[in-house]
Amino acid sequence: MGVAPGEPQADVLPLSVRQLELSGSDDPRVIDDQRHDDYANHVVPITMRLGKWQLAMSFWSLLSAMVWLFYGALASSLFGSVNAIIAMVLAVVTYSVGTAVFSPVLNEDRSFPLELTRRPREVAVVGGGVAGMRSAALLHDRGHRVTLFEPEGLGGVLRFTRHWESKVDLRALVDHLEHEVVRRGIPVVTQRAGVDELESFETVVLATGAQDREAGPEVAPGVTTTTPASVRPEDVGSSVVVVGGGFQGCECALRIARELPGASVTLVEQGDALQQGDEVFTDLMALPRLLVEAGVDVRTGTRATVVTATGVELAAGSTLTADTVVLALGRRRADNPLRPVLEDRGQQVVVVGSADRPGRVFDAIHTAFFAGRQL
Repeated sequence: MGVAPGEPQADVLPLSVRQLELSGSDDPRVIDDQRHDDYANHVVPITMRLGKWQLAMSFWSLLSAMVWLFYGALASSLFGSVNAIIAMVLAVVTYSVGTAVFSPVLNEDRSFPLELTRRPREVAVVGGGVAGMRSAALLHDRGHRVTLFEPEGLGGVLRFTRHWESKVDLRALVDHLEHEVVRRGIPVVTQRAGVDELESFETVVLATGAQDREAGPEVAPGVTTTTPASVRPEDVGSSVVVVGGGFQGCECALRIARELPGASVTLVEQGDALQQGDEVFTDLMALPRLLVEAGVDVRTGTRATVVTATGVELAAGSTLTADTVVLALGRRRADNPLRPVLEDRGQQVVVVGSADRPGRVFDAIHTAFFAGRQL
């Protein structure tokens, strides 16, 4: 699909995805994980991240509930229990009717229906991460003829979740999205999509993800470093230094410290505090405490200058000994060179997920859904 007649067919990925396990009881591993989970690592969409005023309104709601209890008891003592209950029921009904009439955000599932397209087209989805897989499945459901290009295996940057037990929730999400692609029979082409490979498609969805930032300490020749999305448990030595105290760095240091208690983990951040970017407030509150509880040596106001074969040299002149160095320098939006070329020859190009704006997993799925509804 999507290949002109007479041209050689590209290899199609022979996927073998484990069927989702259905059970009437909870997984004991998940239950045990939840006992120690503060939800700091869970996906929180941008639209649900509370600001100071929104948080104040939440406390105001609790205060209002307490006030209603007081007035309920007062009305009961003044007018009798039956009359008080009747008044409270009428108040709830009146409030509910008023909210249903005047609130535009109720029943959002009805506001965003998924309808079949009136004009099916050939669509290429470039990138097999969460945004790419969600886009491919949704566009297929809308009636388009979809081909997914992914040379390195479905899952994108979240493929690392299959190697860490603490990422069971994200791993389940990746498995689910991959299963949805497979069960729909969407062709997955195991080659990098270039200008020539995309020529026969009317619409191209770019879900190529974000790029790791490169500004960081100098890495000496011959020295190997890793990233939060690349590090594997079997690759971690006895002493680990994580450079970068944003969300990625904090999460990676915490993950290693919890799952590999024999490893000594040091987190280095050149700023005066951890997580100085666009982090969720729950992460800001919880992650520093969790790092301390996990035994991570957190060093703020400390700049790493050079990564050598023996460790990490600091601007202050000292050296942190390490046999594993993780560079968690954050991610940035990557300008895909395919876009201007495809648009110049008249193809429709849509950018989704972290390729459009680096964010959380929910953000990638969110943009994929709403972009797919417009095609």
